[in-house]
Amino acid sequence: MLGLIPKLPQLTQEDEALMCFFSTAVSVYGPGEILADVKAEELEAALPAHRVKVTQYILTVQFLCESDSWISVDRELLLTLALGQVLSLLICGIGLTSKYLADDYHANTPVFQCFLNYILLFLVYTTTLAVRQGEENLLAILKRRWWKYMILGLIDIEANYLVIKAYQYTTLTSVQLLDCFVIPVVLLLSWFFLLVRYKVLHFVGVGVCLLGMGCMVGADVMVGRQQGLGDHKLMGDLLVLAGATLYGISNVCEEFIVKNLSRVEFLGMMGLFGSFFSGIQLAIMEHKELLKVQWDWQIGKLVILTV
Repeated sequence: MLGLIPKLPQLTQEDEALMCFFSTAVSVYGPGEILADVKAEELEAALPAHRVKVTQYILTVQFLCESDSWISVDRELLLTLALGQVLSLLICGIGLTSKYLADDYHANTPVFQCFLNYILLFLVYTTTLAVRQGEENLLAILKRRWWKYMILGLIDIEANYLVIKAYQYTTLTSVQLLDCFVIPVVLLLSWFFLLVRYKVLHFVGVGVCLLGMGCMVGADVMVGRQQGLGDHKLMGDLLVLAGATLYGISNVCEEFIVKNLSRVEFLGMMGLFGSFFSGIQLAIMEHKELLKVQWDWQIGKLVILTV
């Protein structure tokens, strides 16, 4: 970066020492740290014989600093958007395969699908915590925060269960759209618990989101009544809204844990408590449904894709 900074004309020994110090400080600490406390006017006063060149020097460094900052911000924004689109694609794929399992193959096993996800988290992240040493070890974390992760695990399990269960009652489009109710829930919880502050435009967007969801529920009820399935579709919509509410609670807790503790700890604890409690729920609620399913390679493929 310093190679792009224009060279100054012949300076005195005192001027060269000052400029050398400034250049070294920029290369070590970065232009943002130096320019935070150093003004161009101050350096011009220190080097009166070369005011034009010093001003050019400072402006060049400032431009490079701002350019690097914008490039960094743009890269982070593009990466966030790209990851968000990939996540949306995966969620859409889960919804599609869950709908196929429920409608075409009569495999109504939402708890079983969740259980497989938690088992994978357990195998990868919980075992990682188990082999760690010190305060980040699995046992050390359980001693300090076991009951918090237990509650969070139950919330996450039921959120997944309710949304997947809703595919048995309503349409794929309704589930995908009503699942956006998680946005106002996260905004509200973040405002009070994470102390995040939003602009008016954010609240306008949430208002439009709520209006759209109200229209969707009303449309489902009217269409369902024409088909004799009004209450059936309404039940599916309510399940999605309940699941989205629990998703919002889980996502806010996840953000807090990931930012203040670690991502591995959160996923490891979800794998531990999620697999334990979903396994119990599976044994109680769905053991008969699993026996009714006519298992073949097509159903197995859809289950694997869901996971």
